[in-house]
Amino acid sequence: MKRGDGSMLVSQNERDLQNVFSAYLCTALQRQRVKYLWRIQRQSEHEVSMETPELFPDRVGGEFVPDVTAEDLCAGLSERDRRIVHLHVEAGIKLNAIAGVLGISVSATQKAYQRAVANMRGIAEANAFGF
Repeated sequence: MKRGDGSMLVSQNERDLQNVFSAYLCTALQRQRVKYLWRIQRQSEHEVSMETPELFPDRVGGEFVPDVTAEDLCAGLSERDRRIVHLHVEAGIKLNAIAGVLGISVSATQKAYQRAVANMRGIAEANAFGF
């Protein structure tokens, strides 16, 4: 429909359709945002910094005083787990890229990394408490 000045009038149906589409778009964006934040949180829960105080409690004046070496921590790890830890921690490569390099699934890489960190944490704690 045209108005007298040549501009188009938008019918009520078109406005309703536009409102429905806008609501759909907003909802879709909110859901994507929630999924993204959930993935980021989940990923951060699975990754542990090798410099966390609970892993290495022995610090003097902010400097790390090792009771155990990195070689000691990695001694109980399989070659694959040792390689995953090295590539992720020292080389800074993301776990999904490591999975591609090693030819295994991302979930297997994440589990191997978590297992390796747990083993290293156990060795460090045992050493820190004199077990």
